[in-house]
Amino acid sequence: MNDDCCISLILILTIFFLFYLKKYYEKYKKSKYKIKIIGLGGGGSNIVEYLSNNYPMNYDGLIINSDKKALETKNVDKKILLQKDNTYGCGSDIVCGYTLVTSDVISQIKYFIKRNREVYIFATLGGGCGTGSLKAIAQEFKDYDYRLNFILTTPFKWEGIKKYEIANEVIEQIKNDFENVYVYSNNDLLNFGNLGIAECFKIQNENFNKSIAESSFLQNKKF
Repeated sequence: MNDDCCISLILILTIFFLFYLKKYYEKYKKSKYKIKIIGLGGGGSNIVEYLSNNYPMNYDGLIINSDKKALETKNVDKKILLQKDNTYGCGSDIVCGYTLVTSDVISQIKYFIKRNREVYIFATLGGGCGTGSLKAIAQEFKDYDYRLNFILTTPFKWEGIKKYEIANEVIEQIKNDFENVYVYSNNDLLNFGNLGIAECFKIQNENFNKSIAESSFLQNKKF
């Protein structure tokens, strides 16, 4: 092989290497600045699973639940099991969800969101684990310098007035301590026509993704 061929080969290899390096850097840069999303309880976990799987370059997800079986079935890498005497969920017992958020759980959450600019917490209100753990986590983080955003859903009307009142009570508590609280009503899913419930939740999840994108753009303009 003559010198000209060697030089040409080296140039070609260098171009391929620089191209690969550029692609790798772009991928690393995107992953480094992923938005952290945390799902509480069964409903919140469903939302985080959807977003982190459908938009893996945008989100880094963590789900938290007291239902061990439900937690294990979720296709999300980072999980926290709220430890209790049995492996079942909290049902409608908000005190159960509240008391299961220990100092160790808080430490794991802090480690997950460390140095990250934006964090979105999802909870579908009315149930025991999601609603109770939300109250405990919000109380713990209200005095910390984290940019926490809350995306919360209120129950369907058919779930009963008690759950609806509990949800609104928790929402008001969160709003007293945090600026960015976004509330959606599950009753709005009924406006999607004759679609199945899975398709309705998919549309709702896409709306969440759109809201995060818009909110993230506006917040970054402030800095």
